[in-house]
Amino acid sequence: MAESTVSPSLPPGIGRVIIQWQCDDGTQQARSRRWYVIAGVVAVLLIAYGVWTRDFLFSGLLVLFGLTFGLMRRQPAKALVLAITDNGVAVGQTFYSYQELKGFWIIYQPPEVKNLYLEFRNPFKPYLPLPLGPQNPVTARHSLLDYLPEDLRREDEPVLDQISRLLKL
Repeated sequence: MAESTVSPSLPPGIGRVIIQWQCDDGTQQARSRRWYVIAGVVAVLLIAYGVWTRDFLFSGLLVLFGLTFGLMRRQPAKALVLAITDNGVAVGQTFYSYQELKGFWIIYQPPEVKNLYLEFRNPFKPYLPLPLGPQNPVTARHSLLDYLPEDLRREDEPVLDQISRLLKL
């Protein structure tokens, strides 16, 4: 396991860094012009359906979703620093102590899926997918096994993550 000092982009007081890596935050998806045309047509049809059925709340929510999506799309992808420490896991400026976490699992099916999933004890915060990027999944696994149990039953990417990846959301 590689040890390093705390990066300036990580929060202070997180303990000794065992492994650290950097990757994109995953907000930018490669979408073609065709994707935008199809998404626009589907959105217009759904909004028209909402107006036709007089479900203005549905139509309004679709418009708000579209505006939010458009604004998020304008933001450039940011570099995200992730670290596994002896006290928890740091994701950028956010730190999750091992007391908050229930376990972890890794789905490694390159090139599509290379994620580390953290499961929380809080039932309202079920899991957090973290991109492994250039990090070796075996190294990340061995680093976490000293602190958290691995859920070996989970062999596939969660369904919502699969849908989000397939629809490029």
